[in-house]
Amino acid sequence: MRNQVSRVFPDFIMIGAGKVGSTSIYEFFVDHPQVCIAAQKETYYFIPADQREALKPWGAITSEVEYTKQFAHAQPDQIWGEISTNYYAYPESAALIHQAIPDVKLIAVLRNPIDRAYSSFQMRLREVGDVASFETELNHPNSPQTARGFYYKLLLPYFERFPRQQIRVLFFDDFVKDQQAFFDQLCAFLDIPPLPIKTQYHGRKGGTPSSLWLHRLLSTDNLLRRVGATLLKPFLGEKHRRTIREAMLARNIQKKQLPAALREQLSALYRDDLRQLEQLLETDLGHWR
Repeated sequence: MRNQVSRVFPDFIMIGAGKVGSTSIYEFFVDHPQVCIAAQKETYYFIPADQREALKPWGAITSEVEYTKQFAHAQPDQIWGEISTNYYAYPESAALIHQAIPDVKLIAVLRNPIDRAYSSFQMRLREVGDVASFETELNHPNSPQTARGFYYKLLLPYFERFPRQQIRVLFFDDFVKDQQAFFDQLCAFLDIPPLPIKTQYHGRKGGTPSSLWLHRLLSTDNLLRRVGATLLKPFLGEKHRRTIREAMLARNIQKKQLPAALREQLSALYRDDLRQLEQLLETDLGHWR
């Protein structure tokens, strides 16, 4: 644990990837008594300054003072951590993190890049409700849905700057199979006691809204929603109203399978990068193919 006096930066950072249960991992660290996790998930702090400024509407933190405030709730015996799953997608982030905290521990959780890309697309469908087809996204040269699956290319800058013992790569497959074992591995890497989980952690479900009208009614600020909240306020607290709204949103979502032809196209797209990733991690990932 780093000296607590005049602290600024965390002891560990989860740098990626998206759609790997990061919200559940964040909640686990919130529950762990020996971890002070940054108050905000996805701070964007360790990305180039001009890009941070552009992301301020999405909550990007641009000053060291504001970043330090993320850990204002820390207790003396806690380690500090941050989860910003976008860091691995910015080539400059590895250098920025290394310059500020060369002894930091880094966590990356990887998911089959094909499934990650489609899951990310389905979440966009849930959030936006009306986007281009996945085939269109797939063939767009700058699509973040596919670009963020080139794990070897994106993680290599971290392996070039940090000692291997400071980097831990875990897999979403293991998270799905046994959450307790997955979190035990995280705790061992961070040198903190394992925390028995009482319930399974669950993230948000992505997919296509069955009723676009209902989806927009429940997910955007609008007059009808405000009137409904006002009428229900005397009978239901904000937490219960939010739970009901999330349940209605989830019931309105249909999760569709990725067509076989598109899966084959993605498999070819990632083939070379996956082979290099296996060599980098010294791990067989044949099941992803």
